[in-house]
Amino acid sequence: SPWSLGVAALAAQPLQSDADRDLTVVPLIGYEGERVFLRGLTAGVRGGDRDGVNWRLQLQPRMQTLEAGDAPGLEGIRERKRALEAAVGVSTGSAVWAPDLQLAVDVSNRHGGAEASVRWSLPLVRSASTRLALEPALRWQSTDLVDYYVGVDAGEARPGRSIHRAGPALNPELALALQRRLAPDWSFNLRVAGAWLDDGIRESPLVDRSS
Repeated sequence: SPWSLGVAALAAQPLQSDADRDLTVVPLIGYEGERVFLRGLTAGVRGGDRDGVNWRLQLQPRMQTLEAGDAPGLEGIRERKRALEAAVGVSTGSAVWAPDLQLAVDVSNRHGGAEASVRWSLPLVRSASTRLALEPALRWQSTDLVDYYVGVDAGEARPGRSIHRAGPALNPELALALQRRLAPDWSFNLRVAGAWLDDGIRESPLVDRSS
């Protein structure tokens, strides 16, 4: 069947050392048609497959949030909300080091910015039941996106929290992705990722310098 059903737990390390870890549990409904796909919180259409090159158009959420109650040092900040983004992506094949390119823009009038990324998938283990891959990536984020989430305007400034106008950021990322088939109709997926934040993000008064 092209349909699948599951549950996902999304955990993210907060940018503030004294904030609680962000954990979101969501039901996942999947559908893989010839052109249309639904992968949990992401939905879109795809095409191509000419010389190994495929394209996709998709809607996806940006799950990042921030509000005054997240940590003691955030009193007086305005709420930063999740965003809905439209993205176009191109996959250039399954060969090692073949990049996957994507450009996403905000369509929900939240941050009003964009993110461009390039990602590689380097298989470490590939068998009938297990796939383990190393996934390095580079993510460029526009000024509007970065400033929305970590900028500090005049109304939010406090003693010890200066005005901060964030610029564009380039963040390297490294992830380890595991897919394990447990039974014909059951599988387990795990993805652990870490990013090296650009100085323009780390220098924000809203971000712990050790992030």
